[in-house]
Amino acid sequence: MTLRQNIIAEARKYLGVKYEYRGRSAAGLDCAGLLYVVFNALIEVGSDFQDYPLYPKSAKVFANIRHYAQRIKKSDAGAGDLVLMNFSGCSSHFGIITDTGVIHSDTDIGKVIEHALPDKNVLGGRRIAHFRMKGVPVWQN
Repeated sequence: MTLRQNIIAEARKYLGVKYEYRGRSAAGLDCAGLLYVVFNALIEVGSDFQDYPLYPKSAKVFANIRHYAQRIKKSDAGAGDLVLMNFSGCSSHFGIITDTGVIHSDTDIGKVIEHALPDKNVLGGRRIAHFRMKGVPVWQN
């Protein structure tokens, strides 16, 4: 599987997990928590992503994502990319784009869901540019 396919497959493992503010495990996740568990599962041990607390603040998760992900135009975002969304009047919600929409931790529904991505809510995207996946030779990443 490609890196982007691995990101989507890992994210789908958390579908149905309840929403929990600052949640960082399968017991409960917010949008930063979803990114945290997905990338913590994929990134090689010893990377920057592994070096901070088990329950980092959302700002720390997002800062680390920015380290690994390059900003892309909204029009260039595709399956496996991260999407910055606006659902409450501010740009504070991340999800993972899939072939059918977006996976994110929805505060209104109260769990991690996958659904169509309304273009009006998309502010921008980020593409994971570089990291070594667990158990995969660097030439295959």
